[in-house]
Amino acid sequence: MTTKRPRFNPEFHQECSELVLSHGYSIRKAAEAIGVGKSTLGKWVSQTRKENTGLTVVNKVPVTPE
Repeated sequence: MTTKRPRFNPEFHQECSELVLSHGYSIRKAAEAIGVGKSTLGKWVSQTRKENTGLTVVNKVPVTPE
């Protein structure tokens, strides 16, 4: 039996990342609050940090608006 993973849009990634980057939540607390895995949220936060510093993340849908 296969299970489908949920798909989240870039806007949701951005909002979740902002909990950590702007509002001071830990990745663990924010992940628990929104119902995603810690590693998933950690990847979103990392990607958002890179995009905020002007780096382009290859093969990823941008989280931040262009």
